[in-house]
Amino acid sequence: MEHTTGLAFDHIGERLAMARRNAGLSVADVAERTKVSCHYLMALESEAFHRLPSRVHTFGFARAFAKAVALDDREISDALRVKLDSQRVANDAVSAGEATPERPRGRFAAMLRSVSLF
Repeated sequence: MEHTTGLAFDHIGERLAMARRNAGLSVADVAERTKVSCHYLMALESEAFHRLPSRVHTFGFARAFAKAVALDDREISDALRVKLDSQRVANDAVSAGEATPERPRGRFAAMLRSVSLF
């Protein structure tokens, strides 16, 4: 396994794709070695993590991919964890900032709610 220090957390997919190309492998070759669908491997290379079935699958597929192209699978997994956690924090911050619509108040609103029950 190749061990690299200072793997850029922002370029995991690029790192996997580069290692695959340097090994002279196609996505189909890696899929055959790892038994992971080409669709999922391409999602990893393009960092479209939302296209993967779950967080657990994302880590498993990334580690299998890394092993298949002679990268340190633990290092890839650690970098991926940092990236996914930072994305989750960013998504949570956006969600927290979204305004939730308030229910109408007053007699008119009460009348509308009672009419909508019929």
